Amino acid sequence: MHWDVNELKEKYNILHSLYQRVNKPLIKKEIWNDMYTLNTMIVLYDKGFDKKIDPIYSPAEDKQCRDYLLDKYDEIIKALNEYYQIRMKNRRPENVVIEDYDSLIKDFLNNYQPEIMPVYNNLVENNHLELNTKKDFEPSYNGLCLYNSTFNEYYVFARYNGKILSSLYLPHELGHAYQANQVEIVRDFDEKRSSWFVEVYSTYLEQLFFHYLKEKGYNKQAYYLEKGFWTHFINDVEYQMMLILNTDLFLNSHCFTYIISKLVSTIAYNDFLKHNNHKMINEFNNIFLNGSDYDIVNEYKLSRILHAGYDSLDRLIK
Repeated sequence: MHWDVNELKEKYNILHSLYQRVNKPLIKKEIWNDMYTLNTMIVLYDKGFDKKIDPIYSPAEDKQCRDYLLDKYDEIIKALNEYYQIRMKNRRPENVVIEDYDSLIKDFLNNYQPEIMPVYNNLVENNHLELNTKKDFEPSYNGLCLYNSTFNEYYVFARYNGKILSSLYLPHELGHAYQANQVEIVRDFDEKRSSWFVEVYSTYLEQLFFHYLKEKGYNKQAYYLEKGFWTHFINDVEYQMMLILNTDLFLNSHCFTYIISKLVSTIAYNDFLKHNNHKMINEFNNIFLNGSDYDIVNEYKLSRILHAGYDSLDRLIK
């Protein structure tokens, strides 16, 4: 499955023409963002196309957090490490070849999130899905959901090498694609990328996928992927989820998004295990898509989210 590069080039040329004619700064910035996205996608296949687009604004520098942890985080990190050492014994499981990944994804979605099936089928039918192992496309990412507000559409990129240990990235990105599909204008969802909670639903799908793989007999592989999932969480906590004096800096740190998302998704995943339904995540999705971070925090209270998240994580590993 691959993108249609010629179609992407045509859209880039249309945007370039518009960019030359538009004078309003906000519209110009929006077109520039879409040109940059398309350029990045095209260069994956045609390095000679690279237009080296000059940025029209400077991104703010990431803020650093202080380097120490709360006792609570230390306890959870220790518990997570012990939990997966017992199950994995520090061994990498066999990276099994998946004969029909398309069927595997469809089976997962049909059993756990059938509402995503039309989104997945649409991505495949319109050549908006790219499964690829190339390392020169945004090397720091294993998957991306890319939004083009000018054409009101989205694309998905996921690293996949035909084996089980790379099968996780697509379900995560399908979560973003599903949410983008729920709004009338892609731009409206694209603006939510700065939300603290933008990764919650996709992270929930990852946890459901671990559950699915275990049901299919891929226990060792599922635990290995799960260990990587929580290792990233530990790294985020150790690096940036640290008690600091400046509360605004703490809440605006980039890693806080990943930390709070995994805690909220774990609350929802535990609720799924208890009740065998997706009621909690559906309610959350509704608030997320139709409201703001303020609405979510006002509904659930940030302190409660943090406490409930850590309590859910504690229950998950015991």
